[in-house]
Amino acid sequence: MKLLLPLLIIGLLFTACETTPEGTYNFSGTAQGFDDGTTIYVYEVEGTSNNVTDTITVENEKFSANLQVNDEPTLSYIKVGNINKNIIFFPGNADLKANIYKDSINASYVTGSPQNDAYRSYLTKMLEFNDQKITLSERFREARKQVRSSKRISI
Repeated sequence: MKLLLPLLIIGLLFTACETTPEGTYNFSGTAQGFDDGTTIYVYEVEGTSNNVTDTITVENEKFSANLQVNDEPTLSYIKVGNINKNIIFFPGNADLKANIYKDSINASYVTGSPQNDAYRSYLTKMLEFNDQKITLSERFREARKQVRSSKRISI
């Protein structure tokens, strides 16, 4: 009985310290290079339509919001201000952190769940493959140019 009261108090403290309301997850991060008051639009892809589900305001190059957890896996993306690029992420019941770069929106990313981390890894690999493809294409063009110039000389 003497242990019950302290355990109950500790349990209440842990419950009271919970910062994310039930049924939501925290979506926060940095927005480097963006002015205070810049709006981040959170979209959810549903079939063939994209719906704005929330808006977040940047303050001191940071942002934070509690977003609703979906019962089903969904695909979402954010648009920042008037920039015409999207940052894809997979919402869930885990807190997510985004790093958004105004000068290089394509380098922006979201982490915090296995799906988002796997997606970021996939994008990184695709960039590596694209770099290899560009290098090989340049080498092929150079080799073809050399072959053509050597045929002209021998004629």
